[in-house]
Amino acid sequence: NGDVVMASPSEATSPRDGMLLSTIVFGVGSVPHLSAILSDAGVDYLSENGAVIVPAAPGQGARFIFEELQ
Repeated sequence: NGDVVMASPSEATSPRDGMLLSTIVFGVGSVPHLSAILSDAGVDYLSENGAVIVPAAPGQGARFIFEELQ
């Protein structure tokens, strides 16, 4: 299950018309385990409010947020 959150056109970062994917949120079993995997793979990420955030990379277009499942 997931949620689709729509942003206003003024929040878009693309000059093209239409929808723009900016963030994908995933549920994971263990944020610390995921952090270790990302570190081992050399993936840059941020930790914020118990979640792991992987910023958008060139050509990727969307940031990834990983939250621990309850």
